[in-house]
Amino acid sequence: MTFLMTVEDERVIKTLNDELDRKIGGFPSPSLNIVEGPNGSGKSTILQQIAWGALNRGLRVRYLTTENTVKSLLSQMESLSFMVTPFFTKGTFRIMELHTRGIVWDQNVAKYYLNVLLDFIKRDKWSQAFIIDSLSYILIKAKDDDVLDFFSTCRNLTDIVGKTFFIALHPYAVSQEMLIRIRSICDGHLMLSIREMRDRTFRILEVLKLRGANKATGIIVSFEVDPAFGIKVLPFSQAKA
Repeated sequence: MTFLMTVEDERVIKTLNDELDRKIGGFPSPSLNIVEGPNGSGKSTILQQIAWGALNRGLRVRYLTTENTVKSLLSQMESLSFMVTPFFTKGTFRIMELHTRGIVWDQNVAKYYLNVLLDFIKRDKWSQAFIIDSLSYILIKAKDDDVLDFFSTCRNLTDIVGKTFFIALHPYAVSQEMLIRIRSICDGHLMLSIREMRDRTFRILEVLKLRGANKATGIIVSFEVDPAFGIKVLPFSQAKA
């Protein structure tokens, strides 16, 4: 499949989900973005959809997963019709595993992992889009100064090197005060939640902040995850007044 891009398109990462792109308008590139939400709210699916769009835009994408193996992530994405194996085989899609479960966390261990990850990110000249799914396990026991240093360094890399970040985290991973500071550093802030209506469960995506986007923020998108299609936007999406 070939996608024709305008000059404006070259500065935007689209998801290649028509309804999602129509409502959100894509993500400015370079930019620093956080994807926040509880377990089961669809963070991974949103990140995989973004990775699919970035790969088809011709970007080199590195995907760090704490939730999957390389094989299971590829299988999961292809089950949602994101056919990423050719990109993986060609070398434009690189997946890293970071196994964090079972580790006894304290401030020193969290600091060590954050520093190792940060050192890698700073030395990584290859990737143009860096996706982390998720950072929560490391952040829970980390000191505020170490958390702030991590996001501040990512901010600098976005501004100086032109790297685009999408970082998933759970709201409980850091204090509310630190969440506010992280959100202020980032260009984009997506909030995911789970809702029920009668006997139907669906997800809500709120675009709380998207600096440099061509669409207004405050967009609320309702969606389901369709195994054969990926993200299926529901008709009762809306925009906040």
